Amino acid sequence: MTNTRRGRNVVVRTHGGLGNQIFQILYARLLADGRDPELVHDANYPHAFGLSTTFADHPQPSPVARLISRVRVPKLLERARLSARGTVTIGGTTFVDAYFQGTHFYSPFGREAIRREIDRIRGELNVRPNEIEGDELHHIRLGDFFNDEQSQRTYLAERFKELPAGAFIITNREDLVEEAIRGPELAGNNLSLVSSASASADETLRLMSGYRTIVSNDSTLAFWAACLAGRRLVTPSPLLNALFDQLRAAG
Repeated sequence: MTNTRRGRNVVVRTHGGLGNQIFQILYARLLADGRDPELVHDANYPHAFGLSTTFADHPQPSPVARLISRVRVPKLLERARLSARGTVTIGGTTFVDAYFQGTHFYSPFGREAIRREIDRIRGELNVRPNEIEGDELHHIRLGDFFNDEQSQRTYLAERFKELPAGAFIITNREDLVEEAIRGPELAGNNLSLVSSASASADETLRLMSGYRTIVSNDSTLAFWAACLAGRRLVTPSPLLNALFDQLRAAG
């Protein structure tokens, strides 16, 4: 059957890591309502995250639309406190540029539309809810969350106090975690490191999605691993908790 839904023309500026990109793609697709949004990726940030290969086949905007996206009008309006929607419509095109990590962004859309797009992203990222690797995974994101290595070690020591025996750990600082696991204080806790050192962001998300409970320190990658696989998410962020409940209810 031919899809007769007519969505608007949308140009989305993606940036940040895979977790952020999923939020941006999801919101842009909801706005487009049946059309693929045109995509501009912005890697001009300190961490220079590349565009996920999952979304690389999206159409590219015209040179004029790309130039308008580069000006970042939605961001300028937000900073001037003239708009907090993360979008601006110029002519027949809506330009999308924000993180879209708040329940108010998704409230205007019906559950069916949200479910449709989450199902699509789940398939694109090859997340398999029926495949279970273990009970509880602790995602310990270090590095860019902290100013120096001592701060990372201090935080890691605090997190280890909370870990139950037999827990699985995934981290972007495997050297520090391995050092701690092998130490005398944790030797009998039977902790396991899930290696992701050579994994892409897509592969890391799939690794994380195989655990029934994902405990994280506000990582959007952990958010989507749990959301797409239907897992339990434990995060200290009230914003992410509310958003998780909203999207899981739909998807």
